[in-house]
Amino acid sequence: MEPRSFTHIGRYEVLSELGRGAMGVVYQAKDPQIDRLVAIKTIALLTDDAEAEQEYRQRFFLEARAAGKLSHPGIVTIFDVGEEPHTHAPYIVMEYVAGQPLSKFISSPSKVPARRALRYAQQLAEALDYAHAQGVVHRDMKPANILIGKDAHAKITDFGIAKMNLANITHAGHVVGTPAYMSPEQLEGIAVDGRSDLFSLGVILYTMLTGHRPFQGNSAATVSFKVTKREPLPASAFDSTFPPDVDYVIARAMAKDPAARYQTGREMALDLHSILRGQNPRSQGDHNQKHSAAVTVTEPTQRQSIRSPEDTSILKLLAFVKRTPTKREGIAALALLCAIFAATHFHRKRPGNVVAPVSQVASPVVATVQPRLEPPKPAVVRNPIPLSSILELRVQHHLASGTVRVWSDGRLIYTHALHGEATKHLVVFKKVEGTNKDSLKLPAGKHKIKVQVEADGYNQSNTIQANLSHDQPQTLAVRCNKEALDLSLQQ
Repeated sequence: MEPRSFTHIGRYEVLSELGRGAMGVVYQAKDPQIDRLVAIKTIALLTDDAEAEQEYRQRFFLEARAAGKLSHPGIVTIFDVGEEPHTHAPYIVMEYVAGQPLSKFISSPSKVPARRALRYAQQLAEALDYAHAQGVVHRDMKPANILIGKDAHAKITDFGIAKMNLANITHAGHVVGTPAYMSPEQLEGIAVDGRSDLFSLGVILYTMLTGHRPFQGNSAATVSFKVTKREPLPASAFDSTFPPDVDYVIARAMAKDPAARYQTGREMALDLHSILRGQNPRSQGDHNQKHSAAVTVTEPTQRQSIRSPEDTSILKLLAFVKRTPTKREGIAALALLCAIFAATHFHRKRPGNVVAPVSQVASPVVATVQPRLEPPKPAVVRNPIPLSSILELRVQHHLASGTVRVWSDGRLIYTHALHGEATKHLVVFKKVEGTNKDSLKLPAGKHKIKVQVEADGYNQSNTIQANLSHDQPQTLAVRCNKEALDLSLQQ
């Protein structure tokens, strides 16, 4: 697409170009009628068929009108639609947001601070909940379609044209959008609803927190296969400080089956709100319980709650002795008290004997109605946290690029890209060499560790038994040879 050589689009005065992509160009413009800054996105017509082009235009205006009804703080408002008079390309006039697309903040390996990422995700979930309630599904949620304003508020853009983008996913070798953020049902060509947007939001949250997309590959086909068939590493594998509740929210949002996902954006937003307040996700129940409460102990608030009936009767006799009006009554009560104490003390020392409570003995002195005694509630103790160990991973290879994967006891726990650089040997010869270092956190104990290194023309794997200690880090040295993969454990 050639640089603009015009100063107006319709009645709007073009001020500058904000960005461009496969689907069109975005301009900053001015609406002279009300002296307002707007953003205008022109839509490229990716077809040479006149009939298909006419159908495309009709669908575009239909979708844009539906999206134009949306009014929410988390959605970029649509003001107008039209056709560019010079090229007859359709365009859409939107609210101008001073800020940057989210994609600028998470270019790998950059990531967004955890609390900010959770807050953005909550704002986006609330906006999606509103749009879905109006019957509008975005269908192309990705960082490039999310704007972060100067007020640190996230806003979704491209409502109304996302469906048009996906309808033309490829054209003349160009890929529109990326399958890395699409839901499995989108990639399989199944009808989608709002839960597809929530899957994409789960991918975006994962990427913000870790700096890595959960589904990666060297081709769209590889990424699509992973989206539909593979489970990604939990976000906590990249940062052990993330609470388990973060993994829970992401895993539920990215469930392969739409029925297992969050059913509404509000449900997801409430769970994120609870985590930000240090509480369990609402959808798990008991959401008021604080994360810091590792052990809850119930202590008796009244002494009588842990006394036996015999002890209670003795204490009542003592109280009667203190307030007896005559010496004779006092001596009689004291004698009865001594007899009771001796009898209970003797029988308690003999196992198998049961002493009837004194309260059951007919006596004008102690005959009272005993209150119902509630047994003390048992202490609630969480399962102890298992000791963890650190396994240092060092991969030496001769690959220009590749991927290393690590399994522990049959569970994939690590995936990372490998890169090598050419080095000079004897001035003339060049050899590609590379070293990748990382740390893995595993429970202490015995584990079966499997390592695979894969690249073009190279695919080797090997397995080693490891006994990891919580107080002694070990290094797993991986050396890529042409015919094998050597593994060794080093203290």
